[in-house]
Amino acid sequence: MSLLQVEGLTKRFAGLTAVDDINIELGEREFLGVVGPNGAGKTTLFSIISGQLAPSEGRIVFDGVDITGWPADKVARAGLVRTFQLMRPFESMSVLDNVAIASHRLHRSRRDARRHALEVIERVQLERYVHAMSGSLPTAGLKRLELARALALEPKLLLLDEVLAGLVPAERAPMIELLRGLHADGLPVMFIEHIMAAVLALSERLLVMHEGAQLAFGDPHEVTRDKVVVEAYLGEDYA
Repeated sequence: MSLLQVEGLTKRFAGLTAVDDINIELGEREFLGVVGPNGAGKTTLFSIISGQLAPSEGRIVFDGVDITGWPADKVARAGLVRTFQLMRPFESMSVLDNVAIASHRLHRSRRDARRHALEVIERVQLERYVHAMSGSLPTAGLKRLELARALALEPKLLLLDEVLAGLVPAERAPMIELLRGLHADGLPVMFIEHIMAAVLALSERLLVMHEGAQLAFGDPHEVTRDKVVVEAYLGEDYA
């Protein structure tokens, strides 16, 4: 069954069409990759789905409910949660307190929120930094903190915006395994990524965007062999 349905989603800014008639379905246990060149509209698509931006046209149905035009906080409370490529934790607060703030949405007492936060921190393997100030974390730690804050909201669907960006190869493999584990535990994921090895390792289906439009959608290995996709995004060296 479909958890997310996006129908004819379009976003215009004055004379610019940033997202142009996107149509996708995401299953209840699916891992969906989103790729495309810079400026293709990927992050704008995420911002519309998660409520940061209102669509110009189209419809979004999540978990059987039409959420088109809902504000971001209401979308998050419904269980559709996203991360951001640009990480902005509360730098003068500890990792624990950063995650506990998110946990307070579901756990009203301070004690329960902190207990849940500790569970999430352990899940993303940040225990060694639990009492460290967030501003002192390396990039890999900040990526895991961003993920932890999203998981603390107990999402039904997680949107990840370039969670591997800025990581060196030795840091990517553990993060890929973490994401694979979250998915194996039943969490549906939709993620934007440029590292094609990770995309192919994780994705069950793949959406390719180009100049705001939907260039291809389907099986990752078939999509990446598509001549139009190779020419527009991957390049002949990939093929």
